[in-house]
Amino acid sequence: MTVLLGMGAVNTGNNLLYLLLGMMLGLIIVSGILSERVLRRLDVERMPTGDLFAKRENRMSWRVTNGKRLLSAFSIIVAEHEARDTRRQRRIALGLTPDPPRRKKDRQAENDPGGPRGLALRVPPGRSLVATGYYTFPRRGLYRFAGLDVGTRFPFGFFEKVRPVREPHEVLVYPEIRPEAAARRSLDTRLGERERPFEGRSGDFFGLREFRDGDDRRDVHWKASARREQLVRRTYERQDSEAIALHLYDWAPPSDDADAEARTLHAVEEAIVAVASTCAALSAEGVRFSLHTIGAVVPEGTGPGQLQTVLRHLALLEIDRDADPPPLTRSSARNRMLFAPDHAPGTATHGFDDIVRPLAAAPVAAALDEAA
Repeated sequence: MTVLLGMGAVNTGNNLLYLLLGMMLGLIIVSGILSERVLRRLDVERMPTGDLFAKRENRMSWRVTNGKRLLSAFSIIVAEHEARDTRRQRRIALGLTPDPPRRKKDRQAENDPGGPRGLALRVPPGRSLVATGYYTFPRRGLYRFAGLDVGTRFPFGFFEKVRPVREPHEVLVYPEIRPEAAARRSLDTRLGERERPFEGRSGDFFGLREFRDGDDRRDVHWKASARREQLVRRTYERQDSEAIALHLYDWAPPSDDADAEARTLHAVEEAIVAVASTCAALSAEGVRFSLHTIGAVVPEGTGPGQLQTVLRHLALLEIDRDADPPPLTRSSARNRMLFAPDHAPGTATHGFDDIVRPLAAAPVAAALDEAA
């Protein structure tokens, strides 16, 4: 509008048009000056995000500190600047072209959400405010960010001024957790209980040790205490739920057909989601479990720490793309379960009592219930 008005003023020589042209140019200059002052002396730092999961709204926050003594900062937009490889992987996962189109019209038409961002409406002088946003990561894996883009559209919203902050950062996104893809029934009837060679609070007799403050006096062995002339107590073997070994056949054959290759990769990703969901259910039930993938093993364990280790392993797992199906090391545990996509060869599934096909008709929950 300013350019057209300027052309009209030059061609007609109308003083009113020159006056309007001067006012519009003044608005542009004032907008630039005010937005530049808003972005001055702003410090931005990332805040802890906690656990991030794919295909779920994750809260991300940034602390914005206004170092100015008198002026507030308005309409501050904080956006993560994606690294090139991260942007390509995210766009491919969303079904877009690896690189964004050059024309602005085409970029707006494809409706790309971009990277994580948050908004702080007003940051008072000498104060800090948390800019919060919600972002859905399309897939698991490691996301790399080259830095932060701190911008504002203050005061008129005509332009967006951005100041880049080079601060590289990485976030790890765990696989998607689907409660409906995990076991709903307790596995105690199938796994049973077993004695372990460690001291516990119940079970068979384990040994004797000296009595300590806080021990239950009902466990005192009085005959042994009389012989030793000091209090000793009985100890018992620890009883734990018998562990289950989860196996994942993470192999997708290479193919010249792009559609066929996409289907096999999607099948493996669905198997990874099924494994992660089952591990979350087993951890909630207190069952000990281990994870075996092609070329790697997560040792047996239980509790939130074990679940965190397994999810991290699955988040960083690279799908095997060899032409020949690789072997899968089987656990020696009595309870073994295999998660295999439809294209897995028969040699990989041999020797497993429980085989879960994530894309088959029977869901994971039904397979676990049948086994129980």
